[in-house]
Amino acid sequence: AVGNSNVSKCSSRVGGSGTRGIGLISALNVGGGWIVATSVNVSMYNVVIDNCSADTGGGLYIDSDSSLFSISDSTIRFCRAVMGDSLTLSGYGGGIFLYQSNRNMQFTNCTISNNYADRVGGGLMMYYNNSYITFAGVLIGENQAIDGAGVYLDESNIGVMFIAADSV
Repeated sequence: AVGNSNVSKCSSRVGGSGTRGIGLISALNVGGGWIVATSVNVSMYNVVIDNCSADTGGGLYIDSDSSLFSISDSTIRFCRAVMGDSLTLSGYGGGIFLYQSNRNMQFTNCTISNNYADRVGGGLMMYYNNSYITFAGVLIGENQAIDGAGVYLDESNIGVMFIAADSV
């Protein structure tokens, strides 16, 4: 479990001279604030990811097949997915990018706001997902992108998606 953490002003970008200003983990210019690429259950609570950037998943990048990912009482804001040379999916998922996940995901009492994607999925981008996702008490707002400013689903097979008392 990860709790009571702030990740601010981080970038996962590779330039000609190497990696610049990485957050907690960096690989392939993804996940400016956090990368979740594991097969174990992951729980995050009271986390603030603020003003981070990457080619894909400006704030949070999730690519994993564990049975449960949960995030609660957390904020992802002012993050950006920028166009780059490294990935076909660059500029995707300003706040969060969910990639090839087969899992249960729970978002509870979270705010995903003021994020920007150069291409699609300003707040949240789901790509090749076969997931069961629950949103409860989640605000997704003031995000920007060419397509899917709030939430963008691409080639995703979401089993069930509940939105209870949320704003998108």
